[in-house]
Amino acid sequence: MPAIVAEGLRREFDGNVALDGLSLEIPTGAVCALVGPNGAGKTTFLRLVAALLEPTSGGARVFGRDIRSEARQVHASLGFLPDFFGLYEELSAADCLRYFARAYKLPETRVESRVEEVLELVQLGKHGGDSIPSLSRGMRQRLGMARTLLHDPALLLLDEPASGLDPAARHELQRLLRALAAAGKTIVVSSHILTELEEYCSHVVMLEGGKLVF
Repeated sequence: MPAIVAEGLRREFDGNVALDGLSLEIPTGAVCALVGPNGAGKTTFLRLVAALLEPTSGGARVFGRDIRSEARQVHASLGFLPDFFGLYEELSAADCLRYFARAYKLPETRVESRVEEVLELVQLGKHGGDSIPSLSRGMRQRLGMARTLLHDPALLLLDEPASGLDPAARHELQRLLRALAAAGKTIVVSSHILTELEEYCSHVVMLEGGKLVF
């Protein structure tokens, strides 16, 4: 079963067309680069697939689940990291993840071990007790990634995950994405850094003006 199937996916905002009749299929296990200029419709596509927006017309399915009628099941099957994501500044890194683990309804007996697992996975194992304001931009980005991984989703949707990161932090992000791909995750990543996408992506989707061009 494909990870994502979109059929005639269209979204308008106050009469402006952000996505115009997009039809595509992304296979399970792919690491798919979503590329295009600003305003191409990349973020709109990700939010539609994540069942956070309803399409104006057309539709999409995630692992066979309809984004309209089965939105909760779609939410449970994926992890979405938006380009601007919030963290609870008054909490430590581990406490923030504990909060989200319970929001994802992980069994209470699994919360502590899973928080430790994802912190280690993103190389923040020694920083669980650190306050979020004390974390660097790259560490915050890795903490955001840890949040998306808490419920072990099969699909990851990442919107500009390398934005604002220095070269060393971008390298660590690449390493993590390669490891997740090797573990069988399907990943759709939007980015402007095309040379880095080439390092780990197996598929590419190019958008322009809300339309699929490649």
